[in-house]
Amino acid sequence: MVEISIPTAFCDLTEGKRKVSVEASTVQAALNAAFELYPDLRERVINEEGAVRRFVNLYVDRDDIRALNGLDSSLTGKSSISIVPALAGG
Repeated sequence: MVEISIPTAFCDLTEGKRKVSVEASTVQAALNAAFELYPDLRERVINEEGAVRRFVNLYVDRDDIRALNGLDSSLTGKSSISIVPALAGG
């Protein structure tokens, strides 16, 4: 099982759950499984073109998927994905 950490700002979309466990071998497959369970989560993470939204960062374990293989990054049964919305301030 792959564990996806949900940020507090998105917990309203996952019935208050901070972690979602799914079976998947890639980041894309893991997200798709999570979106099947929680369809409203998709539009907060993925844009209309199917890419990760500009102000959302995804990490496999501690590695940004942009430094790996993007949404095609491989997962193991011990992998965890963190969804991290970028913070803005000024």
